[in-house]
Amino acid sequence: MARPLRKASREGVLYTRRSIVECEINELEKINDEEIVARSVIWPNSIAGFISSETLLYFIRNTNNSWLREKLLTTLLERMHRHLPKSHSLGGTSPSLINMEIRDKVLDDFIDLLLADQANYDDRLDYFEVNFNAALANDRSDAKNKIQNKYNLTQGLYGEDDDILPEVENAIEAYDPFDVNELDKEYYRRNLHESINGLSPLQQQIVLMWCHDIPITSKDPNEMTISKALNKSDKTIRNHRDSAFATLRKRLEDKEKL
Repeated sequence: MARPLRKASREGVLYTRRSIVECEINELEKINDEEIVARSVIWPNSIAGFISSETLLYFIRNTNNSWLREKLLTTLLERMHRHLPKSHSLGGTSPSLINMEIRDKVLDDFIDLLLADQANYDDRLDYFEVNFNAALANDRSDAKNKIQNKYNLTQGLYGEDDDILPEVENAIEAYDPFDVNELDKEYYRRNLHESINGLSPLQQQIVLMWCHDIPITSKDPNEMTISKALNKSDKTIRNHRDSAFATLRKRLEDKEKL
C-alpha cells in the first residue's frame, strides 16, 4: 500500500493522490525494479504501460534502491525538460538567456527539494504527487516572474546600440563593490554575496573574475583574460560589468535602507 501524503490543506485535510496514481503504485509494487525502469521510459502517455510522473516521483521518494532512484530521476528530469522553456528563441537560432535561467532554476529547485526530502520528509513535494504538471507549471511561473524582475532592474542602463548609457557609466566609474573597507564589514559581505547571486550567470562570472583581478583584456597573448575565458568581446564584457556594478550598487544601497 502506498505511503500516505502528509501535507494538509488550510482546512486540515490531508492531500491525497488521484485514484489512478494509487492504482499505478499498487501495480508497480508487484513487479521488479528492472521492469519498472523499462516501463518508465515509455512516452507519450497514450502508449500502453506509461507511468505517470506522480508515480515516478513516489518511487523516487520511497525506494531504498539507489539504482532505481537514479534511473527514475533521470527519466523524470527528461520529462520536465519537455515542459520547460527551450534554450533557444522561437526563431531557433539565438540562445535565450532568460529561458535558460528559468529552466535551470526550476530544475535546481526541484532537485533541492528532493535532496531535502531524502534527509527529512519535505511535504512540499506532496503537491507534485497530487498533480505533477500543475506543480511544475506553478514553479515555472514563479521562476519566470523572479528572473524577469531581476532583468527589469537593468532596464534603462543601455542605449539603442546596447551600449551602457554615458550617465550610467559616469555614475559607476568610481564604484567598487569590493572596496576593502566595506569588505571588512560582515553584513556588507553577506549582502554582497546575496546580490551577486541575483545577477545573471554571465554577469556573475564577470564580477567574480574581476574580483580575482583577472583583466578584461591583455597585450600578453598568454595571459588569461575575462574576454578570452568567456569568449566575448571586451566591449561586451565591459558593458555587462558596468551593468552588474550598477545593479549591485542599487541593491546594496536598498539593503542599507532596511
